Amino acid sequence: MPLANTDIKLGMYVRCPIEDEYTNEPRRFALGQVIEINVFYGEVKVRFYVPEKKSDLYEIYNLPPVEKYLIEQVKKVRILPNTDVLLKSSDKNARLISFSHTDENGFHHYYIQHKVNGKNVIRLESEAEIIAFFTRGDSDVKDQILSYELHNPNWYLHRQVVADSIHSLKNATFGFETLIGSRVFLLPHQVDTIVRAITNTPCRYMLADEVGLGKTIEASVIMKGLQKRLGSLRILLVVPQSLVYQWRNELSYKFWTDFSVYKTEDCLESEKAIIFPLEKLNTAQGRKVLSLHWDLCLIDETHRLLRREEEYKQIFMLSKRVEHILLLSATPIQSRHEEFLKLAALLDPQKYGEMSKERFKFLLEKQDYLRKKVYRMMRDLPDYIEDELAEEYVEELEEIADRLADPILHGIVNQINPDSEDQGLDQVKLALAYIAEHYQIERKIIRHRRKELSDKLPKRVFDFMSYEMRGGDENFYEVEVYDSLLEYLHYINQQVINGGDYAKYFLSAMFSSPYALLNVIQNREKMIESKCVPISSPFVPIQDGEREYLQTIRFYAERWHRATEQEFTQINRLYDDPDLIKGRLMKAIDYISAYTVDEKLVIFSSWTETIRAFEKILKEQYGSNAVVSFYDGKSDQELQEAVDRFQREATCRFMLCDSLGGEGRNFQMADQILHLDLPWSPTDLEQRIGRLDRIGREKEVRSIVFCTEQTLEHDLFNIWDQGLHIFRESLSGVEIAIGEIQEEIVQALYKDVRYELRNILPKMQKQLDKMRAVVEEERYFDMARQLDKHVQEQLMRLIQKFERENGQQLAETMLEWSSMTGLGSSSAEKGKVVVFRPEQTSINSMKKTLFIPPDLIEARRRAKRTGEVRGTFNRSIAVNREDLIFYAPGDPFFEAIVNNAYEMDSGRSTAFTICRAELNWEGFIFTWSVALNPNYLLALKEPLESIALAQGYLPLEHIYTTESLQEDDVDDQTVLSWLNPHISKSRIVHLGKRGNGSITCFKKQYPPEYWKSIFEQAYEQSEQKVYERLKNEIDLKRATNDFQTMLSAQKAALIYYGSHEKHSQSESRMRRMYEALLQGLKDPIVRLESVAFVRLVIE
Repeated sequence: MPLANTDIKLGMYVRCPIEDEYTNEPRRFALGQVIEINVFYGEVKVRFYVPEKKSDLYEIYNLPPVEKYLIEQVKKVRILPNTDVLLKSSDKNARLISFSHTDENGFHHYYIQHKVNGKNVIRLESEAEIIAFFTRGDSDVKDQILSYELHNPNWYLHRQVVADSIHSLKNATFGFETLIGSRVFLLPHQVDTIVRAITNTPCRYMLADEVGLGKTIEASVIMKGLQKRLGSLRILLVVPQSLVYQWRNELSYKFWTDFSVYKTEDCLESEKAIIFPLEKLNTAQGRKVLSLHWDLCLIDETHRLLRREEEYKQIFMLSKRVEHILLLSATPIQSRHEEFLKLAALLDPQKYGEMSKERFKFLLEKQDYLRKKVYRMMRDLPDYIEDELAEEYVEELEEIADRLADPILHGIVNQINPDSEDQGLDQVKLALAYIAEHYQIERKIIRHRRKELSDKLPKRVFDFMSYEMRGGDENFYEVEVYDSLLEYLHYINQQVINGGDYAKYFLSAMFSSPYALLNVIQNREKMIESKCVPISSPFVPIQDGEREYLQTIRFYAERWHRATEQEFTQINRLYDDPDLIKGRLMKAIDYISAYTVDEKLVIFSSWTETIRAFEKILKEQYGSNAVVSFYDGKSDQELQEAVDRFQREATCRFMLCDSLGGEGRNFQMADQILHLDLPWSPTDLEQRIGRLDRIGREKEVRSIVFCTEQTLEHDLFNIWDQGLHIFRESLSGVEIAIGEIQEEIVQALYKDVRYELRNILPKMQKQLDKMRAVVEEERYFDMARQLDKHVQEQLMRLIQKFERENGQQLAETMLEWSSMTGLGSSSAEKGKVVVFRPEQTSINSMKKTLFIPPDLIEARRRAKRTGEVRGTFNRSIAVNREDLIFYAPGDPFFEAIVNNAYEMDSGRSTAFTICRAELNWEGFIFTWSVALNPNYLLALKEPLESIALAQGYLPLEHIYTTESLQEDDVDDQTVLSWLNPHISKSRIVHLGKRGNGSITCFKKQYPPEYWKSIFEQAYEQSEQKVYERLKNEIDLKRATNDFQTMLSAQKAALIYYGSHEKHSQSESRMRRMYEALLQGLKDPIVRLESVAFVRLVIE
């Protein structure tokens, strides 16, 4: 009998049984596309698609590429949102974002995002034109339940935890998923920066957080977010030469992103991500690199360009051409008008490139009025209630609102109620935040201050280990070396125009060790011998009479060297009488012996020659296993092994570093930093201390500083300590002036190499104190601008959720799920480490669950292992152990597990009994997810990341309801408390089990009509509860007010600064976007995640 009609048509996607064992009770399904219909026989032919280059999956899962079914065996089904697909029309990759509608012929249509000429384009596409892989069907849970498709409860209990985490990540702000998957501690200020940057097109921002707040992390997450959003990008990273390998390593170890360091022009053709040294911009190679097409340019230490005119011009021209740019800079100080304008011009050449200094100064003066007002109020805020300052604050804020002519601010101020319980304090904070947020002169310069995180930053302390130089009268000759060196440098200064850098170079070696100084002398003598003309700083032209000076220095330096070596041979005797110790290196050895036991030390010197000598003696005293080193000349493999050992092994106590400084590696597990010498650059010193001074460190950061008394080195120490306070606090706020300070030091060494350095300190202190006062005002203004408190609360909940017990609960659930899917693992290192090995893999389990294993090539390459993969779910361990993989979002294992949990039907419908409960209860448990409906935004062809603007208004967690079959007053939480994935399996009875008669008994007890009746009633009750809850949990009134406030504030600020007319188009676009987002909140996507029929029985 021919089949007259069907609602299934060619090109539609259907859910198909692929069960081998229980063909009458199938519970294994795949997504397939109908390619042929035989109406007469009532059959359809279906094609199953697998990812490219994974055709072996057909064989592994016994899945034929094409299969024939009776029409009643298959059901129409939607494709899961956020699915990678192929478009038949172009054979191009695309991203299926969201279901849109079903047309009159029954075809589903989806919003698709794909690339056209390198740009993301949104369009609607019929399912018939889409190729989606066989695991990406979005099964209808109601159909599953009504068809008695009741899976093992073990799947359900574990999926609840995994799916809830996935939902939280997907509903979190754009970029949060990338951040949470990185080897960094999670902080709200970083999320704030990332959201601001990623949600704007084009992405053009200056990240100007104070030192130590993670600009590198923020920039890296933004970069990865842009890659995720825009696809493959050509990226140019310009950084100072000294930071090239630090950036390469941080990107590799923390973010699994590979950049090539520029060496020759050959790499420009083959590599899409290049690191290029800032100092070489004004060379032929630099001009060639900058002339190429780049999608994103990232400049580190941008403020250095202010002192490099040609390099500045090169980057200014590049900024005009490149679409996306991230500038990492020291925090600009607004009172330094010209510097601020030059930095702003790099960020926005069209706006500031032609702006006159007078016009810019006028704009700054307008903000200066606000800054001073806000500073005074923010400074006194801690005393607001105790000193009853409400009336005074209202008066000040009303004055500001009048000056700005801003009705929104007037409205906020009018709601300050001095008679309320908090005397209007919350509303005052809102007014201050509003001013600071919307009246920044350049809102794309993002500045966070260390004071915002003072409770999360470690304290800096130091021990000053000074000593007096010994001379030839005591057979040590350090005094004679110093005196003869000063005579030589004085002679050089008389012969050349500026010998300050040259003097600094020699003095740095002198105040390190005889090994370093002799190396410098030897290099200079070779230069004289070969009559080589020096072409770069710090070298100066060869002088006729300098050979004699160098011979004198060498004469004494060789004796100093022998005396130092002699001290090392008497080490045990000197331990007994440390007063006899004369040399710096021996004093450092004595300090380690006397004041440390099991502590880990990072030991720094600016000179590799010093480090090698110290390494030798340290190994003789403590053994080779206790000492590792990280210095120039070692291979990448040797350097990585040293880092791994120091991070991993408690017995490995000493990490010795030269000026490479650990290249951005994390030595946070170390107890102290020992400075064998002082760098002559405050930036280099900050880099050293920054290896330990990191967010998340609980111990204080202790520096041990060795320094000679009554010498230029002592003068330098005083500048670093009394001028910059660098051993007690970071260079917060004043780092933009570092170039000037270094120049003053160089000039002092040239003017009078022996005495002038100490003379510049008083003047420098006055300049720095004045600068700190200005910075303090700006700091309070920046701190007034804060995250919306609702967004802040959500972010904190998210962070706590993923960090709870160091991620232990999520880890246990993930491992249990992976085990059930066939990806077995074992623990190591007292449970801290999880190991995946090939022999622990079960192909049969993978077949049952359609688990697609992760691509292990990249994981094994980075883990440096060929067989096993070792990693951790614990963030703290991952931060401190680069040798381990971090199982987190973005990692292949994590993604494979959560994708399987999300795709699999098995965890979405079940029926079970829990025995030995504390109550008797029977009913359904519904799990729902709620997400903003993106379709209103997508209909405007706006990018998906703009959804972040509506972050903070939707619940992040799943919504659960319980629907009892009896009349009882048992609340939801009492029932839900029994849904623990770690409950003993012996207490759970699977009511839908096939093969032992359980499902047959269940069907008899709940025949189809009765089963349908009780389920549909429970479903309606649950759905009604969810929508009632959403009326309270989706704060539409607040969202409407917030969106209107943001629009009005932007307009008011533009009017205040005189640029409203130029931005009217942008304002219209933003208004449309906010309206679309508001519609998405009013009409959210409410999805039934799972249903469980549950009995709780006391016996």
